Amino acid sequence: MAGTHLPEKWRAYADTMRDGLSTRKAGERIGVDHKPAWRWRHTVMAFLAPTEQPPLGGIVEADGTYFRRNFKGSKPIGRRARKHW
Repeated sequence: MAGTHLPEKWRAYADTMRDGLSTRKAGERIGVDHKPAWRWRHTVMAFLAPTEQPPLGGIVEADGTYFRRNFKGSKPIGRRARKHW
């Protein structure tokens, strides 16, 4: 709560979290937009989360790959272009 612009609304926001409201409904109830309500929720959840993560064990799977660079058209593909009639 230190350094926030609306410290007086944190207790009311904690009540909305206890009631299980969505961030949009919580924001409507306490009079703020859903974006700061979302940030507040993640701030509270990060504070309540355990600090030490257990190591991975057993079978771990990863699916999908993300490349930041687009290779489209940057190198030859080794065949002639197709003709589209």
